[in-house]
Amino acid sequence: MAWLAGKLAGQDRRRSAASTLMLIRSNTVFMGLPVITVAVGIPGIEVLSVYLAFTFIGYQIISISWAQLALSGGISWKTVKDTLRNLSRNPLVLSSLTGFALSVTGLNEFPGWLDEALKLLGNMASGMALLSLGASLRPESLTVMLPRAWRDIALKLFFLPALTWGLLLLFPVNPVVFRTVILIAAMPVAVDCFILSQVLGMDADHAAAAITASTLLCAFTVPVWITLLDMFLA
Repeated sequence: MAWLAGKLAGQDRRRSAASTLMLIRSNTVFMGLPVITVAVGIPGIEVLSVYLAFTFIGYQIISISWAQLALSGGISWKTVKDTLRNLSRNPLVLSSLTGFALSVTGLNEFPGWLDEALKLLGNMASGMALLSLGASLRPESLTVMLPRAWRDIALKLFFLPALTWGLLLLFPVNPVVFRTVILIAAMPVAVDCFILSQVLGMDADHAAAAITASTLLCAFTVPVWITLLDMFLA
């Protein structure tokens, strides 16, 4: 949807690719976890844990592959081959598949020093992404942030949760699952989209604007979705 909207608006490939990446990748942990804890409680955390466990690898592969296709400009045999080749060298995809393989084979215990070193490196990733994102923002860019990224913000904070809501109505869904999934869909753009946009050759400045603006605006949009859920599930 973000790819189509970008093409209709005449966006260049780099920006359309960033938009596609951002619509799929949400700030599920740093924003989603606190919201679910407050709005749904422990049952919601359990649903979120299952969601993350079952979707993590697909989440990485699908988001990056669709963004790569958008960056290529269309779907053809050549672009599909190029996308698969890029995926086979992408660190996020490789690390996800490696972790899954280690878990399945039972080789998931490491010496204490190695385990702690890997945890420290993993914990540094989000902090470094936030530092890099903050360093890329300029004071004057705040005045043009919303006009520049309004389409991505609208898709992320309004269209995606509304579409998710409509799809869930087609199935008999537990109220806790319903509430949790809608709120996850209403989360802002994931911070790592900025780093991925830089690494994959997409419009990182556009990603920075959309991440910042959607994170600020979700303070107003998430309470709206919580209120609607309370009314619907009452």
